[in-house]
Amino acid sequence: DKSNGVDGTLKLIYSRRTEAAAAFPGTWNREHLWPNSYGLGTSSKPSYTDLHNLRPADANVNSSRGNKLYDLSNLLDANYASPAHHEALETSRDTDSWEPPDDVKGDIARALFYMDVRYSGDHEDEPDLVLTNDLSLVQLYTPYFGRLSTLLKWHFDDPVDDSEIERNDLIHLNYQHNRNPFVDYPDSVSYTHLT
Repeated sequence: DKSNGVDGTLKLIYSRRTEAAAAFPGTWNREHLWPNSYGLGTSSKPSYTDLHNLRPADANVNSSRGNKLYDLSNLLDANYASPAHHEALETSRDTDSWEPPDDVKGDIARALFYMDVRYSGDHEDEPDLVLTNDLSLVQLYTPYFGRLSTLLKWHFDDPVDDSEIERNDLIHLNYQHNRNPFVDYPDSVSYTHLT
């Protein structure tokens, strides 16, 4: 179950723990899946506040993830840790990457695909966000993020489920009035510029 807050609770993205929505901003906060430090812009920009990119996360776990990119954790890395944080038992990390729980890997991938396609720099003051496999491009304050090949694998390994569809519907109907096409049409990943 991935609660979307309809009953006053939220399921935290990495901890997989359910919290009262009213506990914000105490025990949980907003996690930017595409970190702000990789080109989102200021808090007044739509890219910063886009609900498709925001998830509830344990505040301590969110700080532990920081702005690490998403990838499989390297067990040989000197900074490898599993769990990545004691409040997120299904996560792991290494020096530069974070591996989330299996049941949200596809959700995260599709949110990042959306961010790449939605924010293409074709509007004034809008970033051109780009998912990449070239990790040398992933530098602070640049619009690159990744690892694309891992995200594509997670997209196929963790298909869209009912809670993800419900979340997409809520964002569309009640808030932003737009949809994540990769939730509605998962096969579209094969014919976008992502691959």
